[in-house]
Amino acid sequence: MRCEVKQHDCKNNGEKMKKILYACRDIKFAVRGLEFLLSNKDIVLKGCLISQECDTIRNICRKKDIQIYDDENRYKIEQDFEESSLDLLISFSYPKKIEDFIINKAKQAINFHPAPLPEYKGKACCCHGIYNGETEWGGTFHILTSEFDGGAIIEQRFFEITPNLQYGILLSNAAWNLGYEMLVDLINEYVKTGIFSGVEQKERGNYYSKKDLDEARKIHETDSADVIEKKIKAFWFPPFEGAYIERDGIHFSVITKEILSKIDNI
Repeated sequence: MRCEVKQHDCKNNGEKMKKILYACRDIKFAVRGLEFLLSNKDIVLKGCLISQECDTIRNICRKKDIQIYDDENRYKIEQDFEESSLDLLISFSYPKKIEDFIINKAKQAINFHPAPLPEYKGKACCCHGIYNGETEWGGTFHILTSEFDGGAIIEQRFFEITPNLQYGILLSNAAWNLGYEMLVDLINEYVKTGIFSGVEQKERGNYYSKKDLDEARKIHETDSADVIEKKIKAFWFPPFEGAYIERDGIHFSVITKEILSKIDNI
């Protein structure tokens, strides 16, 4: 996969053994990210903030004696860490908004967004990108702030949307795989420099909400065959509902033989 890289320099503060809090959910790329952090001799992982259904992450943390914070005990972070006592908070696939009281526990906080910023903020951006006819996609690491996907951009990388990536879940997987590669490179540099710097987003961009997603994937009687096919491909994202027709308030998902042939490649 060819990637174009836009990266902004970091500065050096000379510190070692960075204390990190990792926020994630149970996807294979986040698991790989956790394993990478645990293997890095310059990092002390002080805890994992996870969504409730995260069995793989939980098992790894228990074996390594890493503190787990979830929906039930997340407020324990307030007691366990003083303000700015952590060097870095990494959000990598964490599905919820991270509150300021958690962000403030770290000197810096960063997030990976599996889409180009500021053009694509919000939910299911890979799906919207395909539906909008984009020919190039990418991922963005940015400073984590209280504004969704609004912080200064640390690094972006881009790749071509080839024909085999013109399906929501497959493009998403490619973006997250890119994100993992970026995470490794950025953290390897961070342990040497101790700080991230970024470029502020000059444009507001577009924010895609759940409402936007629900409307975009709905198949209307007036849609042409090309539009229907585009919706089916773009919003195919199992186990979540994809393109659908609605009758009497009931949603009927629509799928093609072509997509069925790709299920084993998810």
